[in-house]
Amino acid sequence: PERVYLAINKYDWLTNNPIQDVEFKVTVEENGTSRDINSVLTNAQGNAVVQIDTFKEEAQGRSVIYTIHEVAAPDSYRKTQDLKIEVLYDAKGGISSWQVLSNESNLNYTVYRRGNTSIQKIENVYAHMKVSIPNDNTYDLIVKDEDINYKGLGVQGIRAFV
Repeated sequence: PERVYLAINKYDWLTNNPIQDVEFKVTVEENGTSRDINSVLTNAQGNAVVQIDTFKEEAQGRSVIYTIHEVAAPDSYRKTQDLKIEVLYDAKGGISSWQVLSNESNLNYTVYRRGNTSIQKIENVYAHMKVSIPNDNTYDLIVKDEDINYKGLGVQGIRAFV
């Protein structure tokens, strides 16, 4: 059977520079069971490619949920929310349809059906799913009422307090 690949591209939203050494894990849910796929790290171009499945021609109407989880973000970056994509496979094992089940946030994603001539080759494999994940190089910062000495934090002028 043909292999199904997921390509992830992680980059800095402000500079468009790739972000290297970001760890991702993919979980596959099917028929009430869940299994993890090996973690993968982004390379110097911000790309990571992982085989997530195979096209199973004997499995008509197969429904699979893939969860893409950022395990660890580099210093000064926030982790991205998990992305869940449900893929429905047709009788010949090809991707017939798909939908995003999670909050897609600011992610760009594409799912290619088997035989689609616009499928892209990334890191020497054709990726059936491609996710581009921008990051804005900022920390999540919460200033509480009792944190009255916040001038040294560089957050002067903010008006949101918990």
